[in-house]
Amino acid sequence: MKSKPAVHRPVSATPTSLVVAGLVFLALGLWLALDVRVYASPIKPESSAQTALFLVLWLGAGMAIYDLLFVKSYRLPSTGLLHGAPRYSKRQTGTKLLGLVVTFGCMGFLYWLLPLYRQPFYQPYFQAVNAVMPSLLMAAVPYFYWVDARQKPENQNQEPVDAYWLLGACVVDFFKLRGLSRAASPSAKALLKQHALGWGVKFFFLPLVFGFIVLNVQAFWGWNTHFSTYSWVRWVELISFALFSVDVVWGCAGYLWSLRLLDTHVRSTDSTLLGWAVALTFYEPFNYAMGPNFFRYETDMKWHHWLAQTPMLAYFWGGLIILTAFVFVWSTVIFGLRFSNLTHRGIITSGPYRFMRHPAYVSKSLNWWLVAMPFMVQSSWTESLRLCLLLLMVNAFYYMRARTEERHLSSDPDYQRYKSCVKI
Repeated sequence: MKSKPAVHRPVSATPTSLVVAGLVFLALGLWLALDVRVYASPIKPESSAQTALFLVLWLGAGMAIYDLLFVKSYRLPSTGLLHGAPRYSKRQTGTKLLGLVVTFGCMGFLYWLLPLYRQPFYQPYFQAVNAVMPSLLMAAVPYFYWVDARQKPENQNQEPVDAYWLLGACVVDFFKLRGLSRAASPSAKALLKQHALGWGVKFFFLPLVFGFIVLNVQAFWGWNTHFSTYSWVRWVELISFALFSVDVVWGCAGYLWSLRLLDTHVRSTDSTLLGWAVALTFYEPFNYAMGPNFFRYETDMKWHHWLAQTPMLAYFWGGLIILTAFVFVWSTVIFGLRFSNLTHRGIITSGPYRFMRHPAYVSKSLNWWLVAMPFMVQSSWTESLRLCLLLLMVNAFYYMRARTEERHLSSDPDYQRYKSCVKI
């Protein structure tokens, strides 16, 4: 009897991400369901910021504890940590902490400088930062001390040099009038550039997604909980909204819980202008200019208007909208604490990524077509064609986004093997 040939499957960098995501997603759903009575009551702006912060910290802490206790993430080879004989150095740790403080200081200066971040939308984020920053700095001391003693050497001098140490050492050199020759070498410039790009991603996306969480929390609090009165259209809208709310909470947790101890640290950040351009085009504030002027494909007529006279088709169509929204959120949830735009934090091959390389972009694009239905405009066929072409332009941007991400990740052999197994 002939044995069947072995089937080569991609090996996930995070084999437990699906389990953790499912457990926390279930817990989040139960938490929302049990407190639905509270959501129906009025909410103050400061309370919504506290609730949003609790959601992000609670979600991240649950997955972090699971990874530490059961997965033992700190022992994974990809962390770059050694566990033979730790080499503790207070001076080296202090230099790295100085680099962290300088990083935070640069971000704070830019937030203070740029008029964008004076808008009310971003104020809950700064309230949350002020609340957690003292605790974060205190926790950074033992964390950096522990990680520094185990960090794999990156040069011939057997010193665990990283961007934090290099940045802190440059600051010390500057104040001691030694110049900045330490940062002049190509390797040092590349290290500092990656550090700046990685924190630049957090700088841009953290206040944005946190602001969305606050708005969603306020919307949840105003829900009418008489669910028996809801029409099918209303159910589709609310389920989609709830799913996308989970997406932003998960995304914010991913940006925040980026730690080498959890193996969720940033391996690399896309350094190409095209990669950043296509990634930021549809986010505020850039979409304010691009959306209305270049990509306005929607009209006042939506799917439920066109299908009002065909209830069965409306149920089917609404189900497809929910399904595509679910796949999009599933594509985020499966990352666990590794989700982040423009960065490489480990290759994910489980969940919807077992079937296609970019399920989030495909499902989001399909969702837009299902909701807007630009091909159903009744004024003229030329107007329908125009709106369809505009939405195709949006899809083209996401196609370019997928290609730039693949180009960035292709330097990782794990992604090359994954790409050879998953063809679409």
